[in-house]
Amino acid sequence: MSSVAYAKSIPVIAEPDVLVCGTGLAGLGAAVSAARQGASVWAVDRMGFAGGFFTNVIGSAFDGFVYEETGRPVVGGLVFEMLERMGVIPPGSGGDHAYNVNGDFTEVEKHPERLIPRCDPERFKRAADEILLGAGVHPLFHTQVADVLVEAGRIDSVILSNKAGLVAIRPKMVIDATGDGDVAAWAGCLYEQAESLQPMALHFRIAYVELTFELRRKCAAVLERARTAGRIGLYGGPWPATFSGRDIYFNAVRTPGDCTNPEDWTQAEIRGRADAWRMFELWQQELPEFADAYFFTSGPTAGARESRRIVGDVTLTVDDIRQARRFDDVIVLGAWRLDRHPQDDAGYHEQPV
Repeated sequence: MSSVAYAKSIPVIAEPDVLVCGTGLAGLGAAVSAARQGASVWAVDRMGFAGGFFTNVIGSAFDGFVYEETGRPVVGGLVFEMLERMGVIPPGSGGDHAYNVNGDFTEVEKHPERLIPRCDPERFKRAADEILLGAGVHPLFHTQVADVLVEAGRIDSVILSNKAGLVAIRPKMVIDATGDGDVAAWAGCLYEQAESLQPMALHFRIAYVELTFELRRKCAAVLERARTAGRIGLYGGPWPATFSGRDIYFNAVRTPGDCTNPEDWTQAEIRGRADAWRMFELWQQELPEFADAYFFTSGPTAGARESRRIVGDVTLTVDDIRQARRFDDVIVLGAWRLDRHPQDDAGYHEQPV
């Protein structure tokens, strides 16, 4: 591969205390918390809105914020604030409820008495805007990290790319919440990447269909028959949920690839759309419940379950999770099961532990 030498003077547009790169759940929490502690904070995101998985991919609920066996929340704070702003729970009631693990009807059927923490993407976008601005964070959307300048082992500046061209921010501290460790990797930090990555997924929504437990089983049976007959490739679940009762969100597409490789990510988008439409067409052909349905939307991007893993001072292990080990420098709690989606399997599968 040939190369070009490139040099340019880049304007520094800000010198905040903290720069947060990525405004998914981790970035949103980091930016708001830092600003509420009195720091000047800029938060950048490659999309036109905050939310990460919920808004970029279309997510159904907060995975892992409750203990699965009891439905009781293990975290609160910003999670409850977001649920309140989205109208899911009354103000001040976050700790009073038992919640389903997420909005997937596979889980809802097990515990119908528990509250579903639904996170409609459009409500989430608005709530995220409000909470960022209310905390005094300076958000900058349509902006992504392009490079990192390191001086004496410390990040001096982060180079950003947006419609203004290349610009720089020189913060006192950088928080990498890109989900892929972009800042850390480009700053020279060590990272790991599995040889066999979990598959990417393009989520989608179908309108004018009423989701029931029985329909979930019917949808799964159609895909299983189609897979056996060679009419469809790999898929997962399907794991459906609903935001309004008038449309269904599906987590079902399964595409192998590495999201840090642009070619792989491009193919995941193209193949993901084709697979999503194929599933919809199969359901329309075989299930009367889909007679009036139409393909409402797919997520803005295919989501990645796994990419770079930053090598830190301590590595979280399977035993740490199984034993619910506590650390003195803990900054966040979680309660999600050990969960790995295989690249070469279809349908429902046991969670390997």
